[in-house]
Amino acid sequence: MKRRYLLLLLIAILILPSKIKAICDDSEVSLMQQYSKDVTYNYTYTEKNDAVTFDITFTNLKRIISIKNPLDGNYYTDYNEITIRNLQPNKGYNFEIYSSSLCPSEPLKTLYITMPGYNKYYKDKICEGLEDFKYCQKWINLPFGYDRLKNEIDNYKKKQENKQKKEEKSNSTQFGKIISMIFSKNGLVVLSIIITLGVVVMVLRDRKSNLN
Repeated sequence: MKRRYLLLLLIAILILPSKIKAICDDSEVSLMQQYSKDVTYNYTYTEKNDAVTFDITFTNLKRIISIKNPLDGNYYTDYNEITIRNLQPNKGYNFEIYSSSLCPSEPLKTLYITMPGYNKYYKDKICEGLEDFKYCQKWINLPFGYDRLKNEIDNYKKKQENKQKKEEKSNSTQFGKIISMIFSKNGLVVLSIIITLGVVVMVLRDRKSNLN
């Protein structure tokens, strides 16, 4: 007899979830799904000792839905907003939105959120004046250590110096071409202007000398 009751109890336990799901009101489920779509979020960060953590705040919440915290597995419900703290940089998190009544039992929606990467060397002296260099950016997942970063910066500086030299050489060449073109087309005119200016300067200098 006891075995029979035990067997019936096990069958009831197995059937119960499907029964609960079956009695979920379609209109309520539809409303909760809509509420889950209305949820918005933003994140802030705290920077301390060359490290950073993020806090995500979910807003536009309703009491009939809840958010599962992927850090501890707990469910949070509020009328307005929920903040989940201490998320790590360059890491993805799945935030599942459920019905507060667990009907239906599966998530209404899942938000896949990845935190930005953080470069702790962006304030280092080797990055001074190189804020535009990709490996000196603050929000980047640096794929190597400090020694490799120094080599990358040295290579970047050399490339920038070579680029500047080429630009200066190009500008000098262009200027020479312009001067050459002017003289080739208007050689006599330019020469006459130069001689005239030279004579005027000499005359003015002589007058100044006579006055003294």
